[in-house]
Amino acid sequence: MTYRITKYTYDKLDELNKKLNENITIKPSKKGNYKIDIFNGGSYLFSIGDRRYLDFPSYLKTAGKSHALKRRELYYARHPNYPKYSRGWFSGYLLW
Repeated sequence: MTYRITKYTYDKLDELNKKLNENITIKPSKKGNYKIDIFNGGSYLFSIGDRRYLDFPSYLKTAGKSHALKRRELYYARHPNYPKYSRGWFSGYLLW
């Protein structure tokens, strides 16, 4: 089963492209347990997110805003600083 990319993630992608003046695109991943494939100018960069785990928009939908915000806080505590444009950085930006 493929991951359905949420409006939240597409909105974050639009924000990112405007901020960085880039042409980053995303597609649902067909690789392993990943959620999203990241492309820059049509060239594949990497896959992010694990389908077996929820992300911010999933928590919003299933558990409400306050729980989602708490989960986001815990995510950022576990994953404090990734180099810009790395897999972790994109995952934190687009999924959380």
